[in-house]
Amino acid sequence: MIADYCAKKGAKKDSIEFLILAGSKAEAFKIATDNEEMDEYARVILTNDEKNFDEHNNIASYYESRNKFGKAAIHFEKCENYNKALKYYIK
Repeated sequence: MIADYCAKKGAKKDSIEFLILAGSKAEAFKIATDNEEMDEYARVILTNDEKNFDEHNNIASYYESRNKFGKAAIHFEKCENYNKALKYYIK
């Protein structure tokens, strides 16, 4: 598979994008979390699946757990969790 080839060549970002576009978001999310590439995962989700509340909640929780509150706030807002978004925008 193309995603495996990209991963073996060290092209994690390409692998993440391909997997998302192919509908394998869980696998892409795992690669993103394992390789600290959540920014790329979030970029592709924002570009291709902006209305997916579950994905934005997962991304927000990832950033929240790493104390990246500004990034968490963006994704909490996208999944309409306005209380948490506001809390982290203020931090």
